[in-house]
Amino acid sequence: MRELNNDDMMLISEILDKTGIEIPSETKYVDGQLVKKTQSELGMEIIMQVGKKIYKAKKEINQLLQSVFEIDGDVSKMPFKETKDKIKELIGKEGFLDFFK
Repeated sequence: MRELNNDDMMLISEILDKTGIEIPSETKYVDGQLVKKTQSELGMEIIMQVGKKIYKAKKEINQLLQSVFEIDGDVSKMPFKETKDKIKELIGKEGFLDFFK
């Protein structure tokens, strides 16, 4: 997986716009105290939102995966588990969640 660049951020923006994904809150309440969520927790919230509306930005998501993971060929034929794993890896990539701040 290569480093994220400006073109990737433009695709991510387009995906967010098309799917209507909301930027999750960085904090949560635990035992009545406000604490910061981990990057993993924030990533999982985004994954859940994407999972519900992924069909709305199919072309852009495939384009992003193909570019970031430098995949030759048709990503739309990739096995579901591999696609899911790549999306998780992308969301966990340093710098990805910075786009949402």
